[in-house]
Amino acid sequence: PWTQAIELKYILEQRLHVDVLVDNDCVMMALAEKWLGGHSGQDFCVLNIDYGIGSSFLINNNIYRGKMFGSGQIGHTKVANNGIICGCGREGCLETEASSKALCERYSQQSSLHHHSKAVHKSESTHYTQTLTFDDFVLHYQQHDPIALDVAHRAATVLGQALYNFLITLNINKIILYGNTCALGQPWLDTITDQTLTNPFEDKNARRQDQTLVSFGQLSQIERVMGMSYLWVEQELDSLFLA
Repeated sequence: PWTQAIELKYILEQRLHVDVLVDNDCVMMALAEKWLGGHSGQDFCVLNIDYGIGSSFLINNNIYRGKMFGSGQIGHTKVANNGIICGCGREGCLETEASSKALCERYSQQSSLHHHSKAVHKSESTHYTQTLTFDDFVLHYQQHDPIALDVAHRAATVLGQALYNFLITLNINKIILYGNTCALGQPWLDTITDQTLTNPFEDKNARRQDQTLVSFGQLSQIERVMGMSYLWVEQELDSLFLA
């Protein structure tokens, strides 16, 4: 139970007597896509939409990290005024609007209001509570529960709009999605894509014919984990190049 920040890398190195490299999950996914995904040197973005939302981009065949190694925090871009307070301390972050956690919380809130309204209408005094997992939410969505459909559509719309801003800023035309929200399937992806493709400076139909702009990632869990090993491979290759 540490009470302050710790240098986990050095603790592991001392205990295991090996060199340790530390990075985040989205960088690992991007490296796996770079080495195993067959992108032929194309720029792309990997987006992990799960309990939180993170991203990593490959530009000119290199992971873009930024000077302070803080790039990829797309989940903490502001997308809503008077929104929910995020774990980062700000309000209205994308993570509070479109993550799997946000979907469950919004569904529970709207379901509670719906059941309360019905109870009041019938002069009943029932109290509706439910602990909802994301698997539960996906099941409601697949069963065409109108509240689940509305919540998922709203989240996908906000996510697509955020990706549109990202797309026209960096001009990356390949976005690969991972995370548990991908279980929502093609209709959810179509909503994201429709919002992302509303670029007034380009022909939307031409872009659709050229390639799929936003797609589900195809790498297995094992292949994504292998992305960690390529962090070491790239470090070794850089050392050889500098030598």
